[in-house]
Amino acid sequence: MARKQVYGDRIASFRLSDRQCKNFLVLRGDNTTRLFDAHPMVERFNKKHETKLTVMSHTVANELLDIRSTAWKQLPPFAVDGFIAYEKPGTKFGSEIVFKSPGSQDIVFATGTYKNEKDIAIVAFGLSSANFVKGGKSIYLDILENKLIPITEFPGKSGWGIPYGGTTVPCGDEALAYEHPSSRYLNRDEGAYVGLLVRNIKAYGDTLANHGIFAYLTTRHVLGVLAEVPDADVGKVKDLIRAQKH
Repeated sequence: MARKQVYGDRIASFRLSDRQCKNFLVLRGDNTTRLFDAHPMVERFNKKHETKLTVMSHTVANELLDIRSTAWKQLPPFAVDGFIAYEKPGTKFGSEIVFKSPGSQDIVFATGTYKNEKDIAIVAFGLSSANFVKGGKSIYLDILENKLIPITEFPGKSGWGIPYGGTTVPCGDEALAYEHPSSRYLNRDEGAYVGLLVRNIKAYGDTLANHGIFAYLTTRHVLGVLAEVPDADVGKVKDLIRAQKH
């Protein structure tokens, strides 16, 4: 494994609120990967080393950044396992939502049965690189409709909201959410958007870094890559880290 593929010299472990211990590895923490690089990078790592790492899940990331620990500050901004699509406030969905990422490929989501809906967002989780299909100058989101989750009362502007179900994505009235203990800050575009959800962007300060749900990044933004390490692979990954030092 090349030195540049692993950031740091250890697997970091956190004990979550249910006392479950989770291990993770920063595959790339030098802010050099693009928005859609996380899934392919983790899958290449698994193929090379016969491991079963996964892109950090939205639920684990949410709790990881909310525990009483400052260790999250050492983590790079990272994409989680979920995508989001929404339109300009007040605009009905057409047959597709297209995000024209500046200087890069367009990102396209087919709305299916959600055509003509408005002021909602569509999310899905547990994605793999197979869900991102390149075609010409565009990337198409190919996701089974039964995996799509509509988020009603999706805010028309960035601000605080209470997460919708288990999605971690804020919705509803900002005034009601502002001091709610589970509230999260939504960062959204003013227009249409299709992309991955991102956590831990520190430019907004510590509070918004761990309470922020970033639902707007272009494909030119650079991130780190954070992967969950199953217990069965912890020993192997530690050996790989030790080997790279020699």
